[in-house]
Order: sequence, then structure tokens, then C-alpha cells
Amino acid sequence: MKNIYVMIAVAVISSLMFGGCYMDGRGTYYPDVTEMTKNLEKKGYDVSTDEIKKDDDTITVLNGKKDDEYIEFFWFDTEKYVDEYVEEMKKDNSEYDTISWITNDKKFGNIAYCGTEKAIDCSGVQVVEVK
Repeated sequence: MKNIYVMIAVAVISSLMFGGCYMDGRGTYYPDVTEMTKNLEKKGYDVSTDEIKKDDDTITVLNGKKDDEYIEFFWFDTEKYVDEYVEEMKKDNSEYDTISWITNDKKFGNIAYCGTEKAIDCSGVQVVEVK
């Protein structure tokens, strides 16, 4: 009987430990512009959004700022302009903790962003790194 309690305790502790690795259970997650705007505004960030038309592509831009914390996030229709905007972010934003981009992802499409760790966390972005 004592062994059953030990096994249950180990199972519960293990599930709590491993469950924490996936934050809220969604794994890697990038909110859309509406959700990200709401997340940041709830945390007191000044948020602006814009749409840029380049050829036949639309690029949606979100900028969030609060004191020294900031995030700049781009959603692209296609991968065509991702590298260009990543290079611009590298030049324009020297104070970022994170810069990242993905192209042709089945779930998230084409995105690029940079910002401080706190602003990225407040935005709702979650990146689960598998080691």
C-alpha cells in the first residue's frame, strides 16, 4: 500500500515538472495582432499597429512600448520581405534581447519580431525550445 502512495506522488510531481515546460499547454505560440494588442495594452503598453502594402503583399506591423521595454512584430503575407525587415530591425534596434523570424510555417506563416524579454512575454509570445 505504501508503494502505491509513493508511485502516485512521483507521478503527480513528474506531471507538474514536465507540464511547466510547456507553459500553458499550447507550446510555441504567436498571438495574432488583435490578441497581442489586447495583451500589451492590459499591461500598460502604448501600442500602435499599421499595414504596409508592398506590391501585392500586406505587412502588418505592431509596435508596443512601455518605458524601456518594447516589441516590434511583423506578420507577412509571403516570405518575400522577411529578410529585408529582419535586417532593418537589426540596424534600427540595438537594445533588443530577442530577434527572431520564421518563414512558411504551417501554423504561423511568416513573422519577424524583436524586443525586450519583458515586452515579448507581455505580448503573449511563447516559444518552447526543445533541447
